[in-house]
Amino acid sequence: MCYNEQYHHERRMVQNMKFGKNIKNMIVFGAVVIMLASVLSSCGNGDTSSKKSVDSSGSSQNSSSGSLVGDKYINYINSFTDEVGAFVNGDMDKVLNGVGSLSQDNYAEWKALYEKGLDSTEHWYSEVGAAAMLCGEDQKEAHDELTKTVGTIYKIFEGLKSRVEAADNGDFSQLTSMAEEYKEADKIAHTIWEHAVDAVK
Repeated sequence: MCYNEQYHHERRMVQNMKFGKNIKNMIVFGAVVIMLASVLSSCGNGDTSSKKSVDSSGSSQNSSSGSLVGDKYINYINSFTDEVGAFVNGDMDKVLNGVGSLSQDNYAEWKALYEKGLDSTEHWYSEVGAAAMLCGEDQKEAHDELTKTVGTIYKIFEGLKSRVEAADNGDFSQLTSMAEEYKEADKIAHTIWEHAVDAVK
């Protein structure tokens, strides 16, 4: 099964998933995204004619059609991926890897980072979805993958809500008992983020 059939099959799997509170669904989604990236690279038949190149003015260009991707989109993507990337490599790590060591002493600081991350990822998910109107046809698939990846990171944070509410009432076990799962989620989020950024740039 080559890219088109495999892609649509796995896309249907992703669309049917309910992320909710189950972190394992997110992990499966991450594995699917990674597999899709692998399938895409292996089914390319060595044809690099449609890959982007950079012309002498610094504009991104599709070498097969000669069409230029708008400067506005390029500037937006560079700014967006820098901002979200700083979060992925900073506060996201602190939140997801800090779940296992939560206590009354450090909970307030952790929760502040969590709430900031939840608000930011929700905003970014909405923003990057709307930005699809700026990209050229040759960038739509990569932009869709970037949007899904940001959505996945948002769903990870959204899925923590009920556990955070329990911790607010003094029950940290609902968070600490999931420490290993959230560490794994952090690793997968890094991997799918890197794949998405590489594809869109």
